Amino acid sequence: MFAIIALGSTFLSGIQSLVYPFLMECIVNPKTRNDYIAILAGGFLGALSGIFINFVFMETTRKLYDGIFLTFLGFVVGVIVSWILRKHYVKYENGE
Repeated sequence: MFAIIALGSTFLSGIQSLVYPFLMECIVNPKTRNDYIAILAGGFLGALSGIFINFVFMETTRKLYDGIFLTFLGFVVGVIVSWILRKHYVKYENGE
């Protein structure tokens, strides 16, 4: 049972936890100089993660507000994480 739970949690959060920082650090942060665009891109990626999780749990969450909540929650978490990543990226880029 533990192996099933571990595999499921890796599938739901582990893959997104690897893809999100890769996209932010290798594509978004080096290509943009505008902080707001980088943070909104992170929010968009977080919302996509929320939509993905909603589709995985579609069998148990058939209500529309569940999908909207997960998408909004993903967006908020994406904005917070991208703000932190952007702050560190700019600090490192400036040599501080």
